[in-house]
Amino acid sequence: MIRIFKGPDGLLIQTDLAQKSAIIRYSLDDGETWRATPFQAADAGCDADYLIELVDGWLESEGG
Repeated sequence: MIRIFKGPDGLLIQTDLAQKSAIIRYSLDDGETWRATPFQAADAGCDADYLIELVDGWLESEGG
């Protein structure tokens, strides 16, 4: 089941944590545009908090 998680500063994250190979996507424009991250759900395990930290940290390191 695909879910949307809310991160800091308007960050939205979309994935299916139950499917280890599911791509993790993010949006910074309230869900209008979704972009892929280099991560899959397996990288976050089943931990929604870690998922948010993972994507937010990656975006900060990429300047996004």
